[in-house]
Amino acid sequence: MGVKENTNAFIKNGDIEAIENIELPALDILTELNRNFDYIHLFTKNKAGFKECFPKLKLYLKPSGMLWVSWLKGGKLRTDLTMKTVIKLGYDFGLG
Repeated sequence: MGVKENTNAFIKNGDIEAIENIELPALDILTELNRNFDYIHLFTKNKAGFKECFPKLKLYLKPSGMLWVSWLKGGKLRTDLTMKTVIKLGYDFGLG
């Protein structure tokens, strides 16, 4: 994923198991959006959750930072997200 050790990070809606499965390096994970971050990771189940959280999270992303989005793959829990949808929504909200 390209995330470096000790990077300042914010994780939204990620449960412990999901975060551990990503196998990130040791991070400085903060629990409040009170500064700009190098790495932000949004866990969401659907477009509505994406659209609700993404614009706010984007405001706290450093210009050189990464904003990752994870969702349930393969239509689990009836998600309306796909890779194409997430990329399009990201572009729609000004990331590219």
